[in-house]
Amino acid sequence: MSIKAGWPIPMALVVAACAGYRYGDATYKTRVEAISAARTDLAQRANATSPASQRIGGSVLIAIPDRLAIILNDQSDAVIRGAPNPDQVNYRVQLREAAFLATADAIKKSAVFDDVTVARVNDPESLSVDEYDYKLWLLGQSATQWQWYLSKQGGTSPEPVNVDRGSTKSERLEAFVASVVQAAVKLGASPTEVAGAKDGRQHSSKGLVLTSTGTGFFINNAGFAMSNAHVVADCKELRALVSDEESTASLIVADVQNDLAVIKLPRRSEAAAQFRPAGTRLGESVVAFGFPYYGELSSRGVLSAGIVSALAGLADDSRNLQISAPVQPGNSGGPLFDSSGNVIGIVSSRLHAIRVAKVTGDIPQNVNFAIKANVATSFLDANGISYKTANTQKEMPVTDIGDRGKAISFVIGCLK
Repeated sequence: MSIKAGWPIPMALVVAACAGYRYGDATYKTRVEAISAARTDLAQRANATSPASQRIGGSVLIAIPDRLAIILNDQSDAVIRGAPNPDQVNYRVQLREAAFLATADAIKKSAVFDDVTVARVNDPESLSVDEYDYKLWLLGQSATQWQWYLSKQGGTSPEPVNVDRGSTKSERLEAFVASVVQAAVKLGASPTEVAGAKDGRQHSSKGLVLTSTGTGFFINNAGFAMSNAHVVADCKELRALVSDEESTASLIVADVQNDLAVIKLPRRSEAAAQFRPAGTRLGESVVAFGFPYYGELSSRGVLSAGIVSALAGLADDSRNLQISAPVQPGNSGGPLFDSSGNVIGIVSSRLHAIRVAKVTGDIPQNVNFAIKANVATSFLDANGISYKTANTQKEMPVTDIGDRGKAISFVIGCLK
């Protein structure tokens, strides 16, 4: 079964079949091998992007659809053909994700804009651009076609970003960059104009701006902590607020594909998470701790309880758990505890109820996701970072689990 690629995906996508997985002109035995080849190829193309000859200046938010948005778009007009194979869905979605991220990297390398922020969101079309001069975003038009658009703050209709489809593969990303410049000109920009800095956001002493917050938690006593990769993505500076004490944190390593990151704080921690090595059971109780809507809700952290609703995430993604514990923006990167206070996951995302309702006509309730602890510990092992484990089965009161959450968790601020 082949899937035609819409720009800017610079290859034909062929999903899993008896002959294997195809990327470009090669066929691979496993999906992992094919995805690895695709990411390597796309990263090389993005890194080879030359600085553009024309610059627009100002700031741009590149809004890339998240995993759920891709799945919903790809399936919405193919429902009549029956439910697709989950492995085929995973392969197609991962290829699209890699291509979209490579396109964003090419825009960064081109230096067309002074400041580039990349966000993976459920609804790129509706995402506000109040804090940016431009928004470059994707709209799914069918199961095989995505269209890029460029919007200008305060502008009218967005401009489609199109390129010469006859460009060679090595030239397509640079052709895309040139088309972004052309779209900006149509929106009234001058290639020699540099937009002024925005006011109204919290700035640091270095002139940086606090753009978002998330949650982190200590994994050992030496000051190493874990969070999501999307919490720390593209941050020029990371701030950690631990018990009202603010400090600058350093990014040690990030895994974008698994959405994991390790940061280092310039302090020791008396308390640290204990990962549970044993597997997770369907229906077991869980408690999430984090700092959602920081500055608006409790600055001391928010506790929420629920159960493990499913042992896989979207499209049967085995890296994730589905949980019913309510989570909100800012919970990302926080610990997910079992009933004994062991960490069994890292809170990562929630289902966008409005987006799903548009497709299904029904509003989902408490459908949230966490990355499994074994994925996190494998990531830590691969990078030689120490952590603690425990497999106690003695249940703790939720209040005590909340105390443990407060002891190991803190706010992460992303400045750009």
